[in-house]
Amino acid sequence: MPTSPSSRPLFSQCAIGLDTSGDEPLVCSVQFLSGKAHVTCLPLAEAAGRLRRRLADGRHCAAALPPTEGLAIRLDPPDLPPAKRRRVLPSLLDLQLPFALHECSYTFVEQSGDTLALAVRLNHLEAELARLRELGFNPARIQPLGWVLWTQSLRELAPGADDEKRAIVWTMPRRWVVATGQGTGFGSVFTVPPQDFAALGRMLQMAFGSGVDACRMLCGGVAADAAAQGLSAADGKIGASAKTLADPVYFLARALAYDAALDRTGRLHLRQAPLQHPALAGAEQRFAKCAAGLLLVLALALAGTAAAVRFVANQREKHLSSELALRFDQLAGYHVTTRGTGAVQEVRVALEERLDPLVKQIQFPSTSAALATVLTAAGQEGIEIGHLALEQQRPTLSGRAPSQAAARSFVQTLQQAGLAVRMELEAAAGKGDACNFLITPEGSR
Repeated sequence: MPTSPSSRPLFSQCAIGLDTSGDEPLVCSVQFLSGKAHVTCLPLAEAAGRLRRRLADGRHCAAALPPTEGLAIRLDPPDLPPAKRRRVLPSLLDLQLPFALHECSYTFVEQSGDTLALAVRLNHLEAELARLRELGFNPARIQPLGWVLWTQSLRELAPGADDEKRAIVWTMPRRWVVATGQGTGFGSVFTVPPQDFAALGRMLQMAFGSGVDACRMLCGGVAADAAAQGLSAADGKIGASAKTLADPVYFLARALAYDAALDRTGRLHLRQAPLQHPALAGAEQRFAKCAAGLLLVLALALAGTAAAVRFVANQREKHLSSELALRFDQLAGYHVTTRGTGAVQEVRVALEERLDPLVKQIQFPSTSAALATVLTAAGQEGIEIGHLALEQQRPTLSGRAPSQAAARSFVQTLQQAGLAVRMELEAAAGKGDACNFLITPEGSR
C-alpha cells in the first residue's frame, strides 16, 4: 500500500486490523519485511488457526470504536520548546473536553503541523472492550473510527492540492459514517442513514460551506459502489468526483492494521492505563524497571563515572539498544524526540514530575511517605489535585476542594502528619461551595 518510503519500517511485527462494523467480522494483517508491506485481508470465518490465536491474544491487534464514540480534537499549544510543549497538552485538552480529563483515556498525535488529541470516556472504552471480549477478541489498540478512515485515505490517495476538500464515506449496514477534512488536516465525523444523500449533502454543507461540489468523495464498505454512484448522481452535485476506494470492503480493517504497524512508539492509541492490555501492562512494568536502572547508570556518567557506565552500557547494549527510545517514552509519559544526554536529562525531569516511586525512593527515601500522606488525605476529603511537586518532605500543590471546610481539614491533616505547609483559598467561580487552593511549604514565598 502507498505509504511514503520514509514512513515505512524496515521490519515490523505482524499487525492485525479487526473490523466488527458489519454483520461479519473482517481481518487484515500487515507486516513489513525489507520495507515492503505484505498485506492479507479475509473474513474472520476463513482465518487460519495462527491468525485466530493472534486475534485472541490481541497484543498486536487494533480495532475501532463505535462511530458515536471517541473524539479527535485539534489543539493550539503555545510556542514552547518541545518538552515543555508536550507537558501543557493535557491541560489544553482538559479545557476542551465536555467531561473531566481523569474520566477519559487519551493520546496526542503530531501530524502535518497539527497537534490532535484523541480521547474516549473510560466507561465507553470499557463497554466496547467488553463487547469485543464477548466476540472472542482482546485488541491492544483502540482508535476512533473516523480518525483511522481519514489517515488511511491519505496513505492510499495523497491530496491533489493543499486545500483539497475530502470526505470518506464508510458504508455500514445500518448507518453511514463520514470523515471529513481539508488537505491533510482532519476535520470532523458525522453519521447519516444509508442512502440518505439529502442528509449527507446538508452535513457536508455544514462541514465545508461553499464548494461542496468540489469535494473529493471516497467510498468504502459493503455498499461502496452504490454510494459512489448515488453521490455522483445526487442533486446539488455533491461528490462530483465520488469514487470507490481500492478493495473497499476491507478498507477499515486495512486502516487499523496499518495504524498498528506504523506506530513506532506503540502509544498512539486509546487503550491506555487503567484499561491497558494485560500483556502490555506487565511488559511495560518490567521494561520500566529495567530502563530506570539503565537511566540511573547513565546518570552516573553525568557525575563523572563515565568508565563504569561504558562497561555496564556495553553489557546491556546487545539487548537494550533497540528498546531504549521506547523505554524513555514510557518513563517520561510522552514521546521523547531528544537524543543523547539531552534525552537522559529530559526523562529525569519528567520522571521526577511524575513522582516515579522507584526513582524517588532511591533519591529521597522519606518522600514516599510524604506522597502517601498527601494522596490519602486528598482522597478522604474529595480533593482534586491539579499540580503536585515534592522536594524532600516539602510539598507544593494546587487544585480544587468541594468546600472550604474540606480544604482546611485537608491542610490540617498534612500539618498533623508533620508536613510544614500553609494554604491559600479562592472561591471557584460557578462551582457552588467549591474552592481553589494553593498549598506551599511554610516559610516559602
